[in-house]
Amino acid sequence: MRERLRDAVFDLVVSMVVLCGSFNPTLPTPFPSPAPEPEQKLGTATGLEPLTAEIRQLGERLAKLAVLHLNVYQTLYEESGIFPEW
Repeated sequence: MRERLRDAVFDLVVSMVVLCGSFNPTLPTPFPSPAPEPEQKLGTATGLEPLTAEIRQLGERLAKLAVLHLNVYQTLYEESGIFPEW
């Protein structure tokens, strides 16, 4: 259950931040009116259908946090040599 919930939230956040372009935290909803792929996939055969609203709200909040973090630290991540070689 935890893995399914984690995967559903992760997929939603990634789709909001990466796939849909820059997510604007000031907008009430990050998606246009037609339902996007992640929301449709969220409630299909995962057993998480009753939690769809909560998963969406959590995904939106995490997407806002991710965008804020990227706006602040993106230039730091883009610098070469900041991370040690693994």
